[in-house]
Amino acid sequence: MNAAPAFPMQARIAVSPYARRLARERALELVAVRGSGPAGRIVAVDILAYQWPVPETAPDQLKPLPCETVVSFSATVSLTDFYQIAAEVARIGLDIAIEDAVARAAKAALAGLAGRITLEADGRQIMISSAEGLTISNDRRLRLAALASGVDASADPALASVLVLYATRVMPVALPLLPGRAVRIALVINTASAEAHALICADGNAVSETRAMAILEAFADALELPLALLA
Repeated sequence: MNAAPAFPMQARIAVSPYARRLARERALELVAVRGSGPAGRIVAVDILAYQWPVPETAPDQLKPLPCETVVSFSATVSLTDFYQIAAEVARIGLDIAIEDAVARAAKAALAGLAGRITLEADGRQIMISSAEGLTISNDRRLRLAALASGVDASADPALASVLVLYATRVMPVALPLLPGRAVRIALVINTASAEAHALICADGNAVSETRAMAILEAFADALELPLALLA
């Protein structure tokens, strides 16, 4: 007669391969996710819509960094080539928004630093996929799915946040760092021309001035080489 196991066996979690990969990228335990697929199967949208518990944060941790610890640099960026490429690929049914290009450029510029990246949108933050080998159209689908899900990653651990702003004359010279983020990159698009203003603000205790300048230069270079972003 076989003896009963000393501990009950854990039920196998039904999860799609893509959802499993997304969970692994986000360091998310599948046991914390409620599946919405057939028979409770966890699918990709469940991972994207997962709301991370908001950690209790002491008031002192939410105070902005002193000005002397924040480094800021700016650069001009020409979006002429991007607009031309976006118009050309639209003719074959591939829609690419500036937010997609900005997300790809930020991943390329911050590749040498450990940590995830969020995209600021609609008053919240969505996590930019860190998976290697994804095309810009795949990245776009993930971004739109995260937006549609209403998920907010503001409380999730991340290295940097990225945002797109629009202006006609007034361009920012500095931006506050968001809580829990060491770097903030903004692309301010001039609605009257094909020029844009790229800006980086970084915690000087985490990112040196030289590194911040290199990140911004790489970000601007990537936007001015849109064909590389499409790969």
